[in-house]
Amino acid sequence: MAKNVEDFIQKGEELIEDEKYDEAVKAFDMAIKMDREHVEAWLGKAFALYEQEVYDKTLKCYNKVIKLDPENIDGWTGLGDTLYEQEEYDRAIECYDKALEFDENNSDAWNGRGDCLCEQEEYDKAIECYDKVLAIEPDDIYALNSKGDTLAEMERYDEAIECYDRVLEFEHENVFAWNNKGDVYLEKEEYDRAIECYDKALEIDGKNVYALNGKGYVFSETKEYDRAMECYNKAIIIDPENLDSWNYKGDLFCEEDNFDKAIECYNEALGIDPENTYGLNGTGLALTGKKDFKKALQCYDKAIAIDGNDPVPWNNKGLLMAYQQKYKEAEKCYDMALRLDGKYFNAFYNKGLLLSEEKKYKEAIQCFDKALELEPDDPDALEARKEALEMVSREK
Repeated sequence: MAKNVEDFIQKGEELIEDEKYDEAVKAFDMAIKMDREHVEAWLGKAFALYEQEVYDKTLKCYNKVIKLDPENIDGWTGLGDTLYEQEEYDRAIECYDKALEFDENNSDAWNGRGDCLCEQEEYDKAIECYDKVLAIEPDDIYALNSKGDTLAEMERYDEAIECYDRVLEFEHENVFAWNNKGDVYLEKEEYDRAIECYDKALEIDGKNVYALNGKGYVFSETKEYDRAMECYNKAIIIDPENLDSWNYKGDLFCEEDNFDKAIECYNEALGIDPENTYGLNGTGLALTGKKDFKKALQCYDKAIAIDGNDPVPWNNKGLLMAYQQKYKEAEKCYDMALRLDGKYFNAFYNKGLLLSEEKKYKEAIQCFDKALELEPDDPDALEARKEALEMVSREK
């Protein structure tokens, strides 16, 4: 039976090991009751609260640690980690920098700093942080995976694969690396290799929903819809509340023009997370397929209200307006999508189709050119540009 501060701290740490975080918090609270200035007790409580995603209370604990011990590195990195989860990236970076003042070789602080910079799309700076870690610890798995993810975001796919391969040299059964490598091959449209990677992940963990969703997505890209559906159904049996599984299953039904079934799937996803904009966009597209334009518009407007920086609902709203021959409204929607993302292929392509429909062929060609800068081999954009050029020639 715990009798003193150290006993309660040890009990709290054991409960954390068993992932009994509520009980761990109570144990640390008993330690704090005996000694309100015991730094380790506050650190333990902070960690247990962080694991429960109770971030406001976690911040209070880490701030108490720093007040008691201003040079406590775990306190500063923990504070940074918590602020990262709250998407306060600049403040998080300040905390990691403070930790690095006291220990310039602290891998946790460099990794956290890199994660924040990656979220801010400062990819080169993020890679510098991960490289700092790898200079200290060449086999740091987290830094290698994170560097790979960052390189993939920059579309430096071969370099990303090199990072994942290095992870797999150290840990051949690292599921994250196999999944991430599969994602990169999916982006490269090397579908057989992507499947091999996801299958490796599933050999290691047969209930890996991420890998099942990845396989399903590959099969949907290769139009093997039955095999894709099999993957998503397996994923849903394992994790009935997985948003991606329901959303991607909805996409499959849309591809087959089974809009009612698609809406059922998106509704399942929205039941899990009502602010899931992917599900709202999917529902809007399915409702457009059913010619229920009013409800489709409501879906897109709701998605925009949830995330005003997401270009996808603006693009989809443009499609809806164009479908109803509301061309001026459609063009405004595409322009808004491109304002939010100046490299959005679909918005350039759809705007080009709209301008062609309005017989503004020269402007349409400019849009198709922009689209083809992003995806030079896209057959639809190439054909649409060719047709627009032919119309320009006829006008001469």
